[in-house]
Amino acid sequence: MAVEVRRTEFAKASSLFEGFPYDRSWLTAALASADSRMFVDDPSSPGVALLCYRDGLCLIAGEPNAETALDIIRAATESSSDPPRFSWVSLPSDEWADVFRSAFGCRFYVFQRVSLTFERTNTPLLRQPTKAPDGFTLSRIDLALARRITEEIDRSFGLLWPSPEEFVEKSLGFCLTEDDTIVTVAYSAFEPKERMCLSVATVPDHRGRGFAAMTCAPLVRRCLENDVEPEWGASLNNRASLSVARKLGFANEVLHHWAQRCPFNADRRAVEMPPSALEEYVGEYRGGERMLVISRKGALLFFHEELPRPRLPEQELAADAHDSFFMRALDAQLLFKRGESGNVSSFVLHIAGRQHMIERVG
Repeated sequence: MAVEVRRTEFAKASSLFEGFPYDRSWLTAALASADSRMFVDDPSSPGVALLCYRDGLCLIAGEPNAETALDIIRAATESSSDPPRFSWVSLPSDEWADVFRSAFGCRFYVFQRVSLTFERTNTPLLRQPTKAPDGFTLSRIDLALARRITEEIDRSFGLLWPSPEEFVEKSLGFCLTEDDTIVTVAYSAFEPKERMCLSVATVPDHRGRGFAAMTCAPLVRRCLENDVEPEWGASLNNRASLSVARKLGFANEVLHHWAQRCPFNADRRAVEMPPSALEEYVGEYRGGERMLVISRKGALLFFHEELPRPRLPEQELAADAHDSFFMRALDAQLLFKRGESGNVSSFVLHIAGRQHMIERVG
């Protein structure tokens, strides 16, 4: 039966993570942090371990097995009166991805990520110090800026760093500001040691202007000057993030898997539908400020009118009945309606406890 082990007993299972192929910055920080928690299948001789860290990220390692995975996830989610917060699990192999798909159904959504390593070439952005455009200021994150980041631009900052003081003491980052408004932030998600995992965010009104790469450039230069390996990771569908990475000189792209926990879809069962059956739903839909596009892949894009690009990456749809779908990774359901001709004309979007009528426009 899987159990939680004390921090002093991590060493017994840490060897399971020695060959973990991705997310090495996360792993190093998690193994070193006093805040981390670990669950193992057998405390005397661990064969599988789940390591839970800040920001809801976990990593699992060991021999892939569905029964063991069920047991260890159950132990984590039902842990005493203080279950660890976890939203994602980094999976070390395709075999582990198959285990999560088969063992958990819609309780977890398995999706692809891309890990990139830095190609040590003299990319144009790194040849000389970065100069901010007129009216903007690029500066290192000090304590005053660090205290504003979570509230003003990047909620994840406050999850990754328990306090602004700890960030300033142990990490490094840069902000691009306009009239004292934070426009873009780039920082090391963990205390940089041999590696630095870059995290970047730009306010919606300024996306698509090259500010993310501009703000990341001095951070990458600091890595190279101090013999620290910069790392980049993003969802396969996060085209904007991958574009920034490539512009900076990241390459050697490797696909791997994460599993996102979806407790709101735990009781759902997806129904297989052939591509021909999905064709009639393909198109553009609009309701108020929401615009949604359903593609032939069964993916759904969620837009807001004022944004030039999706606020969210592509979201995968699953059918739970004819004319009824749900998003695998979000707590949202879609019930399609038909017009007098019998063709799909609209759908009701159930999200955040509310209903919205979305009309077809294309």
